[in-house]
Amino acid sequence: MPIYQFTCCDVVVEELRKMGDIIPPRCPKCDAKMEKVITPVTTILKGQGWNHGQVEKLRKRSESQGKKFFRRHPDKQKMVSETISKLRKEE
Repeated sequence: MPIYQFTCCDVVVEELRKMGDIIPPRCPKCDAKMEKVITPVTTILKGQGWNHGQVEKLRKRSESQGKKFFRRHPDKQKMVSETISKLRKEE
């Protein structure tokens, strides 16, 4: 369950709530419904493929594989280049 922040009357309350809970808590000072605060989310990218060096390595590998493919299939290279030029003209 996520932790939500609510605010009212300069009071900030954090609550562990279900995603489906739609009724906000009441303010301890004025007994009004509190507003939900949108807070930024921290994202940590872990695992293979997120390192800049790894991304660059994958890009170079895909370029070289594409060149090998088009050397073997020149008709497909022509088809792809024609399609790309048509799309650029439409923009």
